[in-house]
Amino acid sequence: MIEHFQEKVKTVNNFIPQVLQTGMEVVNSSDNNSTTRLCSAVLLGFERLLLVNAISKSESVLLLKFASDRLSLPATHINTHSILGLLVTCMYADISETDENRLDTAELKMEVVSILFDRRGLPQESEVITGILPTLMSDLFSSQDIMNKVIGEFLSEQQPHPVLIAKMVYEVFEEQATVGGSSFLQDWVLLSITSFTQRHPLAMAIWSLTCFFVSVSSNHWLKGLFPYVASRIGCLDEVDEKIFLLSCKDFYDGIRHDSHKSQTFVSVFQSAGRTELIYKTVLEAIAAT
Repeated sequence: MIEHFQEKVKTVNNFIPQVLQTGMEVVNSSDNNSTTRLCSAVLLGFERLLLVNAISKSESVLLLKFASDRLSLPATHINTHSILGLLVTCMYADISETDENRLDTAELKMEVVSILFDRRGLPQESEVITGILPTLMSDLFSSQDIMNKVIGEFLSEQQPHPVLIAKMVYEVFEEQATVGGSSFLQDWVLLSITSFTQRHPLAMAIWSLTCFFVSVSSNHWLKGLFPYVASRIGCLDEVDEKIFLLSCKDFYDGIRHDSHKSQTFVSVFQSAGRTELIYKTVLEAIAAT
């Protein structure tokens, strides 16, 4: 009714807010299987109102906050896919507006992205979320914000899905290579590698660095190893060390002719090499080429 008689219902005092409030109460009370279909229908109705611009911006923000609050609950307490659908629709609701008009929701949207990163759900659910995040972030945020957020999550010791985040790093780097170019990615890698060398245990540090260097590489043969590299989390044998050294050399070859970048790389591994032999081996490998 709201969709097809928008002008008329807007003349009825508080009609739309009351409908939204009633719908949210229905969803909040639908914590059992008997009401799952009703909950899904209400959430789809909310999505439809957003898509046809039948509600105000403040009401769209209200639905965004509602969806993010629901998604903060344990997976067993919500219809995750339906809530996620509403959340994504809310995130895109004002995408046609000017950047100036979207500034007031930018911070809220980044908070929602943080909720998605931190969510501890079923493996299938986590795969869906990390699958949509690269595109979502690319559409809504600046390259600087995207890189800062994704790398920060990859470095986080509290991140519940490091392998999925590693895959996201790979996808984001692929996207950002076309936007900012290889130099942009190299700068971010050089800003971050000190933090990676300080990770513990050593196997985690080497795995993180290898994922990072392979993701930024333009070498198709090396990039083809990424699925294997991602699967080796927590492992460190001779093969892992060889791939790590190959990825380090490949990255260094890309910055060799930039004195500032190459010196930054060498300095990081000289410092790390004081405590771990494998980082000294990196310097020996690049010196031999």
